[in-house]
Amino acid sequence: MKLRSFQMRILLWTWGLLLMAMAVVFFYSTSIVGDELVTEAEIRTRHQIEAIDWLIQDHSLFESEQDFAEWLDALAFKLNSRITYIINGKVVADSEVPYAELDSMDDHSRRPEVLSALKDGWGVNVRHSDTLDKDMLYVARKFTGVSVVDTGILRMAVPFSHVSARLDLLRTNLIWLFLGTLG
Repeated sequence: MKLRSFQMRILLWTWGLLLMAMAVVFFYSTSIVGDELVTEAEIRTRHQIEAIDWLIQDHSLFESEQDFAEWLDALAFKLNSRITYIINGKVVADSEVPYAELDSMDDHSRRPEVLSALKDGWGVNVRHSDTLDKDMLYVARKFTGVSVVDTGILRMAVPFSHVSARLDLLRTNLIWLFLGTLG
């Protein structure tokens, strides 16, 4: 009887240590992968903003601010992203809001990514968008104006759900792996 009791204690301690090790691996790997996915999305968005900057500079013959806003709307549709142009906190172009409704938008001068872009040239933030009612990754860049568009902030927003979906898939796969190992 003592032998079985001793064997049972060894078995329980082994399972406990295995569960603790798997928990550490689970949380460590998902946090690292999560950080890498966010960084990857940020880098990709920065490259897209640089390309948009180049396209705007190359196009630069906009007839009006509305013409610029409509051009940005078409570009955002092609990129499947949200593009916003902000001058002194006022949104003058937003691919998710019709031009006629831009005056009703909130002042964007206090948004974290806008403040960072004004200070350092670039700004990044992940937060919930009240306009779209979902979590977004915002990347903003200071932009020197062209013809009818004054100097401002060019901002791109990418749905954070893509990153979350990949993390959820990783977590699910790790849980199945751990359950299989434990079994």
